[in-house]
This record gives sequence, C-alpha cells and structure tokens, in this order.
Amino acid sequence: MLPLALQSHALRRAARQLSGSADDLSFDQVIAARATIARGDGARYHLGDKLWLVVFYNTIVLSPEYQPELPFEVASEYPQLPVDELTLPVPGRVSLGNGWYAELSDDPPTGEPRWIVALNTSARPLRLRRRRTGDRFRPQGGRGSRSLQDYFVDRKVPRAFRYAWPVLADTERVLWVAGYAADEALALPPGQEPALWLRLFRLDD
Repeated sequence: MLPLALQSHALRRAARQLSGSADDLSFDQVIAARATIARGDGARYHLGDKLWLVVFYNTIVLSPEYQPELPFEVASEYPQLPVDELTLPVPGRVSLGNGWYAELSDDPPTGEPRWIVALNTSARPLRLRRRRTGDRFRPQGGRGSRSLQDYFVDRKVPRAFRYAWPVLADTERVLWVAGYAADEALALPPGQEPALWLRLFRLDD
C-alpha cells in the first residue's frame, strides 16, 4: 500500500487522465476515496460527475462509467459473459467479448490449466451462462453440494465479477465454475478418455 501522500498524488493524476479535466480532486474527495479503499472489496465511491472508484479485493479501479449489475469492461483479467446465456458449438469457438473466447475441441488444448475442463460426454446440450439464483454444484473432491454464492465468497471471486462469471451448464445442473472447479457429474471413470475439452482463453494468450 502506498504512503498517504503518494496515494493522494496517484488518485489525482489518474482522475485527471480519465476525466479529461485539468481540475484536481478536492481535498474532501481524496479523503473520501482513501476511506473507500480502506473499506475493501465491494466498496465504491462516486468521484464527482465523471468517475467511479471501486475496490475489488487488492485491485482498485477508476472508471468513467459504472453499472451496479455489471463489471467494468476495463478489467479483462477475468472472462465475463456479455449475455445471459451462450450455446456452445460442438466443436467450435465463440466470442465472450473483451478479448475472451470459449472453444470446444476434440483434442486436448494448450493454455492456462485453470481455464480448461475435460468433458466426459458430448451428448449434453452445453451452454455457458451467468449464475442464477439458487445455483448449486458438487465440486470434485469437495464435501458435498455448495451454493455458487457461498463458493464465490469462499474463493474470493471479486464481487463485481460474480454476476457475469461464466458457468458451464446443461439443462439440469451446473457442470463447471470456469477457472475453479468441475462438478462431480464430469468425473471421468478410470480409463475413460474425455469426449470433449472446453477452453476459455484470451486471444493474446
């Protein structure tokens, strides 16, 4: 964490660049912004007419736009679904927006392992969708059924990204929380090879 004087300087400089204004933040705005940062994940503060400051765990974001239901588009570190549900082509690739893609393939893909999941069948109608009220799943190697809400909290998924976080599902259940854990329904019996692979990736990865 920066010393207080440097925090103030960094906030004022970032605000000038993003707002396009030559006016500095006021003393009261800087104090309020620092208090917001100290409150931690989920805290937010409206910096005048043009800027929002939002805290995601160890990340601080300044943005000229803020929608309470949706994450900031400036944060491409995490995949986010632009619509409530996307049907996945088998095999094939679909854009998630913000540089992210989902791809189903018959062959084991390369890439970051946390964004890859092996599927034990190609028969299900597979889709990526956003979390829904009441969603639960049984993480492989876990201790039974978990609500996605509790799981996101335990895994420290930044609050602002939970709404549009990609969840793989069929018509009956959640199969994979992207980047974290697959449901027991995807467990492969001994000796069985995956029928399909799903990979999420950024085009520059």
